[in-house]
This record gives sequence, structure tokens and C-alpha cells, in this order.
Amino acid sequence: MAETRPNIVIILSDDQGYAGIDLPDDRVYDGQNMLPALQGESTEPLHQNLFFDGDDGYWSVRASAWKLVSNKQGDLELYNLNDDIGESTDLAEQLPNKVQELHKSYQTWRNEMAPRIGQSD
Repeated sequence: MAETRPNIVIILSDDQGYAGIDLPDDRVYDGQNMLPALQGESTEPLHQNLFFDGDDGYWSVRASAWKLVSNKQGDLELYNLNDDIGESTDLAEQLPNKVQELHKSYQTWRNEMAPRIGQSD
């Protein structure tokens, strides 16, 4: 079975898969139907990257072993979770190209999503 990292934002996509219904196509859904993976029918990961965007100014993106985190001050921290699961060694200064790549990935994703609740375009 493909490696999956389920999280709360994929529930709507899962529910439609279980119910066999189609979701409206006038919006972007940040999730995948996990049913094929749960049934052993999927050989590919459900997501290339995973994103978190909190209302408190924190956000992060996970891409394979890499995790880029932004705090309220906008400081970016980069971790290799294969080598540092505890996120104790910030590699942002040593790997600025990886920081730039993941930051761009986050910005592209964020621009595709609807505004945060309570915010307008």
C-alpha cells in the first residue's frame, strides 16, 4: 500500500469517495480520496506535498523528508525529518535553495486555496 499521511483537511474528499458522490467542480479541494489507498488499490502517495496554514501566522510545508516552517515573525526554518525528527537543527542558512523551493511551493498552494475564514481576497 502507498505511504499516506492522512490529516483533517482530507475528510471532505474522503466522505465523497465513500458515498460515491461528485463534489462541485467550481472550487479547489485540498485533499484526495483515500479510499483506493485504504483498499490497497493505490501504489502512489496521495500527496506530493502536505501543507499546514494556521490562523495564528504559522504555516509549514512537508515535501518528502523536508519540512519548512514559518513562524509569526516570518522566520523560515528548514528541517530534514529523516535525520532530525525532533526538529532541533535548522538547516535554512545552509540550504537556501531548498528553502526557496519549498516556500514557492507553499505560496503556489496558498494562492490556489480560498481565503482564510474571516479574510477576503
